[in-house]
Amino acid sequence: FFIEVIEYATNHESGARGCFLTSCVATTAGNVEGVDLLLSQAIDETDHRLADRFEREKKLGNLRPDFPSLERARFMFDLRQGFVFRARSGGDPAQMLSELGLRVQMVLA
Repeated sequence: FFIEVIEYATNHESGARGCFLTSCVATTAGNVEGVDLLLSQAIDETDHRLADRFEREKKLGNLRPDFPSLERARFMFDLRQGFVFRARSGGDPAQMLSELGLRVQMVLA
């Protein structure tokens, strides 16, 4: 997940740094009618897709039964946005990739 985020945000063939949600939608929240709702729905949907994946991994025995799926999904989304923000500011993809191990440990702890 994070590798794809970093790759997309730093080395996308289009030259884009980040996604439409981050680049455009978030900057118009509060100024364009309906954007707040669109943004909150997109975040909520992403949180729940990630949480559903954690729930599947719990059923498979790959995560402990009391793993806080939705909480960690929200944390993953927040980390994702941080990587995109760093990429937009010209952050070094190699450095971001080198720090992934710690980020993943924080999510899965």
